[in-house]
Amino acid sequence: MCTKLPLLRIALLAVIGMLYQLPATAQWQRAVIVPAQYLEITEIYVANPTAVVVGGLRNDTLVIARSSDRGATFTIVYEALTFGGGSGILTMTSVNDSVLFACGERVFVVSSDTGRSWSDAAPLLPDSILSRLGTYYNLTSSASYRGQYTVISGYVGGNFKPIYLRYYPHTGTWQTIESLAIYDGMTAVSDRVVYAHIWDSEAYKSVDTGSTYSRISRDPLYNVYDISFSDSIVGRVAGWWFSSTTDGGATWNNRQVCRHGCSSVVFVDTLNGWIGSSQALFRTTDGGLTWQDQTKFIDTRPLPSNYWDAKHLAAIDSNIAFFGGREGLWVTFNGGVGTTSADPSGDRSHPNGLQLSPNPAIDDITITTPTASAGRLLIVDQAGRTVYERVVASTSSIDHTLRVSTDQFQRGVYLVLFQSADGVVAEKLLVSW
Repeated sequence: MCTKLPLLRIALLAVIGMLYQLPATAQWQRAVIVPAQYLEITEIYVANPTAVVVGGLRNDTLVIARSSDRGATFTIVYEALTFGGGSGILTMTSVNDSVLFACGERVFVVSSDTGRSWSDAAPLLPDSILSRLGTYYNLTSSASYRGQYTVISGYVGGNFKPIYLRYYPHTGTWQTIESLAIYDGMTAVSDRVVYAHIWDSEAYKSVDTGSTYSRISRDPLYNVYDISFSDSIVGRVAGWWFSSTTDGGATWNNRQVCRHGCSSVVFVDTLNGWIGSSQALFRTTDGGLTWQDQTKFIDTRPLPSNYWDAKHLAAIDSNIAFFGGREGLWVTFNGGVGTTSADPSGDRSHPNGLQLSPNPAIDDITITTPTASAGRLLIVDQAGRTVYERVVASTSSIDHTLRVSTDQFQRGVYLVLFQSADGVVAEKLLVSW
């Protein structure tokens, strides 16, 4: 026993040393998925300010996971075989406040409870549309406008024949619109205006609810991979360039952000947004005039630093955002910048997140929140199980300072979360007794 104890202490000190050597600025964390598993992320969709839904692949299984706590944890809610392969869920859209569609390669499912449960959407479709879809189809993009209509684009058969669907939820009416193109991204901004893009090509605009489209730029947009419009005139495009317009696409301002082009872009307001691709992630707080490289803020432990992929982006607000791709799903609760990691010096300058002291913890831990608002403190283990929960009332001070005993915890890594009206903040905790 005496010979083993020094070895155990040496190993424990090595683990603690490695923890302190890791960057203290890692603010993009792997999302907590219950049950814990690896997913290749194929789509991320914010259904409402608290519910986030992601589509993913696990080998030959299609998976949909949902978060009801603004991204703090995700729970697997749907699984299905992908017919021996496939690209999985490629697009999601909210038909109205409760109904969602999720589409992809030979996949068309519907949820009537904002993503909590899913079923085959074929029974909703008239026979005329089912016959057009046939045995093989791939629905690549979709968009909805405030419960008034939904449009879906894709192709059918081995000859990649375009198919374009329009749905009016108030009447339950489906229409098939003749289309000359397959749109790989769409965004609806009014009762008649829809913007779309063709992969690795151009951007287009419809002013008749998707019945017809025309190219919107006088000058060519090179290699368009994603499109985002906040209204009928202000929009952004991710491609070889980051391109922005304030006149509905008549003119564009081009800026190179990602070295080899960007594949995804999201803005939450006129100033705050992210752009990314494989091995590139940037944030702007001035509408795209300048961009900050966020790659140094991504926590990939225990894998090498290049194990991440930001080809899919989504955001709830300027603090809570998500990215994912072939290496999994990441989330930030403070915009992806700054530092909320443990500081052994005891410095309390953590305005954007939680302060955990000490971290690693042995007997107990003091948790300081970034706000004095009423909220809920959670500690979650690596399997996604909640091992500690405490509701706190608002106070007149600037934050909450809470002491938690770690005697009840097993040794290992945990996720500490504080949920309040101001949002969700999170930090990793190492218990080492």
